[in-house]
Amino acid sequence: MENVAVPATNFDPPGVIKSMSQGGTAPHPSRPRRRQAGQSMVEYALIISLCAVVVIIVLMATGTQYKLLYSDIITSLRTAGM
Repeated sequence: MENVAVPATNFDPPGVIKSMSQGGTAPHPSRPRRRQAGQSMVEYALIISLCAVVVIIVLMATGTQYKLLYSDIITSLRTAGM
């Protein structure tokens, strides 16, 4: 049997985690598992997605202005002989 860390019993000092080979018991299925690393990854993905949506909306709103600005710069460079 492999060593699986499980929560300590009521008779152990706080913070003690016993493995199955040390007489620990498997966690109760109704207890929520701690998946903080996965949760933080999901939070970062949501934040990045929100930023991407904001950037897309801003570019859609101001896209034609930047296109006209770029066109004016190219026209000015061509008339200047560059």
